[in-house]
Amino acid sequence: MVRSIRKLLQQWKNEGAIKFVAFSSMGERAFCAGGDIHALATQPGFAEVFFREEYHMNFEIATYPKPVVSLLKGIVMGGGVGISVHGTYRIVTEKTVFAMPETGIGLFPDVGGTHFLPNVCPGAVGMFLALTGTRLKGGDIVAAGIGTHLVPVASLAQLQHALTHQRQPAAACNLQDIISLFSASSKSNASESANPKPSATLPLQTQRPLIDKCFSLHTVPAIVRALQNCAKGEEEAEQRWAEGVLATLNKKSPTSVQLTFEALRRNGKIPLPAALNIEYRLGVRIVNRGKAGDFYEGVRATVIDKKSTPHWNLPPSTAEVEDYFAPFPKDFHVAELDL
Repeated sequence: MVRSIRKLLQQWKNEGAIKFVAFSSMGERAFCAGGDIHALATQPGFAEVFFREEYHMNFEIATYPKPVVSLLKGIVMGGGVGISVHGTYRIVTEKTVFAMPETGIGLFPDVGGTHFLPNVCPGAVGMFLALTGTRLKGGDIVAAGIGTHLVPVASLAQLQHALTHQRQPAAACNLQDIISLFSASSKSNASESANPKPSATLPLQTQRPLIDKCFSLHTVPAIVRALQNCAKGEEEAEQRWAEGVLATLNKKSPTSVQLTFEALRRNGKIPLPAALNIEYRLGVRIVNRGKAGDFYEGVRATVIDKKSTPHWNLPPSTAEVEDYFAPFPKDFHVAELDL
Protein backbone atom coordinates (compact mmCIF):
# COMPACT_ATOMS: atom_id res chain seq x y z
CA MET A 1 0.00 0.00 0.00
CA VAL A 2 2.82 2.41 0.86
CA ARG A 3 4.38 1.95 -2.57
CA SER A 4 1.04 2.37 -4.33
CA ILE A 5 0.30 5.61 -2.48
CA ARG A 6 3.72 7.08 -3.26
CA LYS A 7 3.43 6.12 -6.91
CA LEU A 8 0.05 7.79 -7.26
CA LEU A 9 1.14 10.92 -5.38
CA GLN A 10 4.14 11.32 -7.66
CA GLN A 11 1.98 10.71 -10.72
CA TRP A 12 -0.65 13.26 -9.69
CA LYS A 13 1.80 15.93 -8.53
CA ASN A 14 2.15 17.55 -11.94
CA GLU A 15 -1.28 16.73 -13.39
CA GLY A 16 -3.06 20.04 -13.75
CA ALA A 17 -6.55 18.54 -13.72
CA ILE A 18 -5.99 17.21 -10.20
CA LYS A 19 -6.49 20.03 -7.69
CA PHE A 20 -6.27 18.08 -4.44
CA VAL A 21 -5.84 14.55 -3.10
CA ALA A 22 -8.29 12.88 -0.72
CA PHE A 23 -7.81 9.77 1.43
CA SER A 24 -10.78 7.75 2.62
CA SER A 25 -11.47 4.14 3.65
CA MET A 26 -13.53 1.43 2.03
CA GLY A 27 -15.30 0.49 5.27
CA GLU A 28 -16.78 2.30 8.24
CA ARG A 29 -14.90 0.49 11.02
CA ALA A 30 -11.43 1.92 10.41
CA PHE A 31 -9.60 4.47 8.29
CA CYS A 32 -6.37 2.55 8.87
CA ALA A 33 -5.38 0.78 12.08
CA GLY A 34 -1.70 0.23 11.31
CA GLY A 35 0.75 -1.86 9.35
CA ASP A 36 1.87 -5.45 9.62
CA ILE A 37 3.51 -5.52 13.05
CA HIS A 38 3.64 -9.32 12.93
CA ALA A 39 5.89 -9.14 9.86
CA LEU A 40 8.03 -6.46 11.50
CA ALA A 41 8.54 -8.66 14.55
CA THR A 42 9.18 -11.95 12.77
CA GLN A 43 10.77 -11.25 9.37
CA PRO A 44 14.48 -10.27 9.51
CA GLY A 45 15.27 -7.27 7.33
CA PHE A 46 11.64 -6.25 6.86
CA ALA A 47 11.87 -3.24 9.18
CA GLU A 48 14.74 -1.63 7.27
CA VAL A 49 12.76 -1.69 4.01
CA PHE A 50 9.28 -1.00 5.38
CA PHE A 51 10.18 1.94 7.62
CA ARG A 52 12.28 3.54 4.87
CA GLU A 53 9.46 3.42 2.33
CA GLU A 54 6.77 4.41 4.84
CA TYR A 55 8.69 7.44 6.10
CA HIS A 56 9.38 8.56 2.55
CA MET A 57 5.62 8.40 1.94
CA ASN A 58 4.96 10.44 5.10
CA PHE A 59 7.39 13.11 3.92
CA GLU A 60 5.83 13.11 0.44
CA ILE A 61 2.43 13.87 1.98
CA ALA A 62 3.86 16.53 4.31
CA THR A 63 5.51 18.39 1.42
CA TYR A 64 2.91 17.76 -1.26
CA PRO A 65 2.28 20.82 -3.45
CA LYS A 66 -1.48 20.25 -3.51
CA PRO A 67 -3.94 20.11 -0.60
CA VAL A 68 -4.34 16.69 0.99
CA VAL A 69 -7.69 15.84 2.61
CA SER A 70 -8.25 12.84 4.90
CA LEU A 71 -11.76 11.67 5.77
CA LEU A 72 -11.14 9.82 9.01
CA LYS A 73 -13.86 7.27 9.61
CA GLY A 74 -13.59 4.86 12.53
CA ILE A 75 -10.23 3.86 13.98
CA VAL A 76 -7.13 5.89 13.09
CA MET A 77 -3.91 4.41 14.44
CA GLY A 78 -0.38 3.50 13.35
CA GLY A 79 0.11 3.84 9.62
CA GLY A 80 -3.25 5.58 9.30
CA VAL A 81 -1.91 8.41 11.43
CA GLY A 82 1.09 8.79 9.12
CA ILE A 83 -1.15 9.01 6.06
CA SER A 84 -3.42 11.67 7.55
CA VAL A 85 -1.66 13.91 10.08
CA HIS A 86 0.78 15.43 7.61
CA GLY A 87 -2.01 16.54 5.27
CA THR A 88 -3.84 19.84 4.97
CA TYR A 89 -7.31 18.87 6.19
CA ARG A 90 -7.99 16.07 8.69
CA ILE A 91 -11.74 15.58 8.97
CA VAL A 92 -13.09 13.57 11.89
CA THR A 93 -16.59 12.53 12.96
CA GLU A 94 -18.15 11.85 16.34
CA LYS A 95 -17.30 8.17 15.72
CA THR A 96 -13.62 8.65 14.86
CA VAL A 97 -11.17 7.10 17.33
CA PHE A 98 -7.55 8.29 17.28
CA ALA A 99 -4.63 6.80 19.20
CA MET A 100 -0.91 6.15 18.99
CA PRO A 101 -0.65 3.13 21.31
CA GLU A 102 2.83 2.01 20.30
CA THR A 103 4.37 2.12 23.79
CA GLY A 104 2.06 -0.80 24.59
CA ILE A 105 3.80 -3.04 22.05
CA GLY A 106 7.38 -1.98 22.68
CA LEU A 107 7.59 0.55 19.85
CA PHE A 108 7.10 4.36 19.76
CA PRO A 109 4.76 6.79 17.94
CA ASP A 110 6.55 6.90 14.60
CA VAL A 111 5.42 7.97 11.08
CA GLY A 112 6.47 11.48 12.11
CA GLY A 113 4.45 11.35 15.32
CA THR A 114 7.41 12.37 17.46
CA HIS A 115 7.55 15.61 15.45
CA PHE A 116 3.84 16.17 14.91
CA LEU A 117 2.56 15.60 18.46
CA PRO A 118 4.79 18.14 20.25
CA ASN A 119 4.28 20.75 17.53
CA VAL A 120 0.55 20.54 16.85
CA CYS A 121 -0.98 19.48 20.16
CA PRO A 122 -1.47 22.23 22.77
CA GLY A 123 0.56 22.25 25.97
CA ALA A 124 1.76 18.81 27.04
CA VAL A 125 -1.09 16.96 25.31
CA GLY A 126 1.26 15.48 22.70
CA MET A 127 3.53 13.97 25.35
CA PHE A 128 0.50 12.65 27.24
CA LEU A 129 -0.91 10.94 24.15
CA ALA A 130 2.46 9.54 23.10
CA LEU A 131 3.37 8.00 26.46
CA THR A 132 -0.06 6.67 27.44
CA GLY A 133 -1.58 5.77 24.07
CA THR A 134 -4.84 7.36 25.24
CA ARG A 135 -7.70 7.13 22.76
CA LEU A 136 -9.42 10.32 21.63
CA LYS A 137 -12.83 10.56 20.03
CA GLY A 138 -14.62 13.13 17.90
CA GLY A 139 -14.30 16.67 19.19
CA ASP A 140 -11.36 15.78 21.43
CA ILE A 141 -9.33 14.95 18.33
CA VAL A 142 -9.95 18.48 17.07
CA ALA A 143 -9.27 19.96 20.52
CA ALA A 144 -5.91 18.17 20.46
CA GLY A 145 -5.02 19.80 17.14
CA ILE A 146 -4.93 16.45 15.34
CA GLY A 147 -8.19 16.92 13.47
CA THR A 148 -8.94 20.17 11.66
CA HIS A 149 -12.73 19.77 11.30
CA LEU A 150 -15.50 17.84 13.05
CA VAL A 151 -18.17 16.72 10.57
CA PRO A 152 -21.23 14.70 11.67
CA VAL A 153 -20.92 11.15 10.35
CA ALA A 154 -24.34 11.55 8.71
CA SER A 155 -22.92 14.39 6.59
CA LEU A 156 -19.65 12.75 5.57
CA ALA A 157 -20.95 11.20 2.35
CA GLN A 158 -22.45 14.55 1.34
CA LEU A 159 -19.13 16.27 2.00
CA GLN A 160 -17.27 13.71 -0.07
CA HIS A 161 -19.75 14.20 -2.90
CA ALA A 162 -19.43 17.98 -2.67
CA LEU A 163 -15.66 17.75 -2.87
CA THR A 164 -15.56 15.43 -5.86
CA HIS A 165 -18.68 16.23 -7.92
CA GLN A 166 -18.46 19.85 -8.94
CA ARG A 167 -18.69 21.47 -12.32
CA GLN A 168 -15.20 22.77 -11.70
CA PRO A 169 -12.78 20.71 -9.56
CA ALA A 170 -12.32 22.19 -6.10
CA ALA A 171 -9.32 24.46 -5.95
CA ALA A 172 -7.23 25.02 -2.86
CA CYS A 173 -8.87 28.37 -2.24
CA ASN A 174 -12.39 26.96 -1.77
CA LEU A 175 -11.74 23.57 -0.14
CA GLN A 176 -11.87 25.24 3.26
CA ASP A 177 -15.24 26.79 2.44
CA ILE A 178 -16.71 23.51 1.25
CA ILE A 179 -15.54 21.58 4.31
CA SER A 180 -16.76 24.33 6.65
CA LEU A 181 -20.29 24.05 5.22
CA PHE A 182 -20.50 20.53 6.63
CA SER A 183 -18.50 21.08 9.79
CA ALA A 184 -20.21 20.67 13.15
CA SER A 185 -19.19 24.26 13.93
CA SER A 186 -21.60 25.40 11.22
CA LYS A 187 -25.00 25.95 12.88
CA SER A 188 -26.86 25.00 9.73
CA ASN A 189 -25.31 21.52 9.61
CA ALA A 190 -24.63 20.68 13.24
CA SER A 191 -26.59 18.10 15.15
CA GLU A 192 -26.50 18.18 18.93
CA SER A 193 -25.07 14.67 19.11
CA ALA A 194 -22.17 15.59 16.84
CA ASN A 195 -21.67 19.11 18.13
CA PRO A 196 -21.61 18.95 21.93
CA LYS A 197 -20.86 21.93 24.14
CA PRO A 198 -17.06 21.78 24.61
CA SER A 199 -17.08 22.85 28.26
CA ALA A 200 -19.40 20.02 29.28
CA THR A 201 -18.46 17.08 27.14
CA LEU A 202 -14.87 17.22 25.92
CA PRO A 203 -12.84 15.41 28.57
CA LEU A 204 -9.51 16.46 27.06
CA GLN A 205 -10.30 20.09 27.80
CA THR A 206 -11.17 19.35 31.41
CA GLN A 207 -7.98 17.30 31.81
CA ARG A 208 -5.69 19.92 30.26
CA PRO A 209 -4.54 21.56 33.53
CA LEU A 210 -3.56 18.17 34.98
CA ILE A 211 -1.96 16.99 31.74
CA ASP A 212 0.13 20.15 31.49
CA LYS A 213 1.05 20.00 35.18
CA CYS A 214 2.35 16.43 34.98
CA PHE A 215 3.50 15.84 31.40
CA SER A 216 5.40 19.09 30.84
CA LEU A 217 8.14 17.95 33.23
CA HIS A 218 11.64 17.19 32.01
CA THR A 219 12.09 13.49 32.83
CA VAL A 220 9.92 10.39 32.94
CA PRO A 221 10.55 9.87 36.69
CA ALA A 222 9.44 13.46 37.31
CA ILE A 223 6.22 12.81 35.38
CA VAL A 224 5.56 9.69 37.45
CA ARG A 225 6.21 11.55 40.72
CA ALA A 226 3.82 14.32 39.69
CA LEU A 227 1.12 11.76 38.92
CA GLN A 228 1.72 10.07 42.26
CA ASN A 229 1.32 13.41 44.03
CA CYS A 230 -1.93 14.04 42.16
CA ALA A 231 -3.16 10.60 43.19
CA LYS A 232 -2.65 11.62 46.84
CA GLY A 233 -4.41 14.96 46.43
CA GLU A 234 -7.64 16.08 48.01
CA GLU A 235 -9.68 16.34 44.82
CA GLU A 236 -11.41 13.01 44.12
CA ALA A 237 -11.61 13.56 40.35
CA GLU A 238 -7.92 14.42 40.22
CA GLN A 239 -7.08 11.32 42.24
CA ARG A 240 -9.05 9.05 39.92
CA TRP A 241 -7.48 10.58 36.84
CA ALA A 242 -3.92 10.26 38.16
CA GLU A 243 -4.47 6.71 39.37
CA GLY A 244 -5.82 5.72 35.97
CA VAL A 245 -2.91 7.29 34.10
CA LEU A 246 -0.36 5.64 36.43
CA ALA A 247 -2.04 2.27 35.91
CA THR A 248 -1.85 2.81 32.14
CA LEU A 249 1.83 3.81 32.19
CA ASN A 250 2.68 0.78 34.34
CA LYS A 251 1.45 -1.49 31.54
CA LYS A 252 3.67 0.10 28.91
CA SER A 253 7.17 -0.96 27.90
CA PRO A 254 9.59 1.02 30.12
CA THR A 255 12.04 1.17 27.21
CA SER A 256 9.38 2.49 24.84
CA VAL A 257 8.21 5.10 27.34
CA GLN A 258 11.76 6.39 27.82
CA LEU A 259 12.59 6.40 24.09
CA THR A 260 9.26 8.05 23.24
CA PHE A 261 9.80 10.78 25.82
CA GLU A 262 13.28 11.52 24.44
CA ALA A 263 12.09 11.39 20.83
CA LEU A 264 9.33 13.97 21.41
CA ARG A 265 11.68 16.16 23.43
CA ARG A 266 14.27 16.16 20.65
CA ASN A 267 12.21 15.86 17.48
CA GLY A 268 9.78 18.62 18.39
CA LYS A 269 12.62 21.10 17.93
CA ILE A 270 13.95 19.98 14.54
CA PRO A 271 12.59 19.84 10.96
CA LEU A 272 10.49 16.86 9.89
CA PRO A 273 13.19 15.24 7.67
CA ALA A 274 15.64 15.13 10.57
CA ALA A 275 12.92 13.82 12.89
CA LEU A 276 12.00 11.03 10.47
CA ASN A 277 15.66 10.09 10.21
CA ILE A 278 15.87 9.74 13.99
CA GLU A 279 12.68 7.68 13.95
CA TYR A 280 14.30 5.42 11.35
CA ARG A 281 17.28 4.84 13.63
CA LEU A 282 14.99 4.05 16.54
CA GLY A 283 12.71 1.77 14.57
CA VAL A 284 15.49 -0.28 13.01
CA ARG A 285 17.34 -0.68 16.31
CA ILE A 286 14.21 -1.56 18.29
CA VAL A 287 13.09 -4.22 15.82
CA ASN A 288 16.60 -5.62 15.33
CA ARG A 289 16.79 -6.59 18.99
CA GLY A 290 14.61 -9.52 18.00
CA LYS A 291 13.31 -11.80 20.72
CA ALA A 292 15.51 -10.04 23.30
CA GLY A 293 13.67 -6.76 22.75
CA ASP A 294 10.39 -5.35 23.97
CA PHE A 295 8.91 -5.01 20.49
CA TYR A 296 8.94 -8.74 19.82
CA GLU A 297 7.62 -9.32 23.35
CA GLY A 298 4.80 -6.82 22.85
CA VAL A 299 3.77 -8.37 19.54
CA ARG A 300 4.02 -11.86 21.01
CA ALA A 301 1.72 -10.95 23.88
CA THR A 302 -0.87 -8.94 21.94
CA VAL A 303 -0.84 -10.45 18.44
CA ILE A 304 0.76 -13.90 18.43
CA ASP A 305 -0.38 -15.35 21.75
CA LYS A 306 -3.12 -12.74 22.25
CA LYS A 307 -4.32 -11.49 25.63
CA SER A 308 -1.19 -12.54 27.49
CA THR A 309 0.87 -10.22 29.68
CA PRO A 310 4.15 -8.97 28.16
CA HIS A 311 7.30 -9.35 30.22
CA TRP A 312 9.17 -6.11 29.62
CA ASN A 313 12.87 -5.44 29.98
CA LEU A 314 14.10 -3.10 32.69
CA PRO A 315 14.26 0.62 31.80
CA PRO A 316 17.33 1.53 29.73
CA SER A 317 20.23 3.50 31.15
CA THR A 318 21.05 6.98 29.86
CA ALA A 319 23.90 5.53 27.79
CA GLU A 320 21.61 2.90 26.28
CA VAL A 321 19.08 5.56 25.32
CA GLU A 322 21.81 7.54 23.57
CA ASP A 323 22.84 4.43 21.63
CA TYR A 324 19.35 4.19 20.13
CA PHE A 325 19.53 7.81 18.90
CA ALA A 326 23.11 7.76 17.63
CA PRO A 327 23.76 7.95 13.86
CA PHE A 328 24.32 4.63 12.14
CA PRO A 329 28.04 3.78 11.94
CA LYS A 330 29.61 3.76 8.48
CA ASP A 331 29.78 -0.03 8.42
CA PHE A 332 26.14 -0.46 9.46
CA HIS A 333 24.09 -2.71 7.18
CA VAL A 334 21.65 0.06 6.22
CA ALA A 335 22.06 3.75 5.40
CA GLU A 336 20.20 6.63 7.02
CA LEU A 337 17.18 8.20 5.33
CA ASP A 338 17.91 10.46 2.38
CA LEU A 339 15.06 12.97 2.69
